[in-house]
Amino acid sequence: MEKLIDVSEAEADFDELLNRASKGEYFLVEKDGVIMAAVISYEEYESLACGRAETSNSEVKGTLEGSQKQHRLGDVGTEEDVFKILRDKDTD
Repeated sequence: MEKLIDVSEAEADFDELLNRASKGEYFLVEKDGVIMAAVISYEEYESLACGRAETSNSEVKGTLEGSQKQHRLGDVGTEEDVFKILRDKDTD
């Protein structure tokens, strides 16, 4: 589960933030009420980057891109929401 922190807190405790992220914690960094970045371990980043590169299924890509757009617009769902959409499409 990710933790939402303010940019000033992230700056003040950056070393601790990196240590905790390297152990598997996730952090969303917000500035003026807008999520600007995510801090994750390098291992998690690699996993996400590889997954993105290997995603050739256009339906999956579309769902993921739509989810990212919703997140940017503040209409945030969970990972479970994305997988539910994909499962529902499989049963159609």
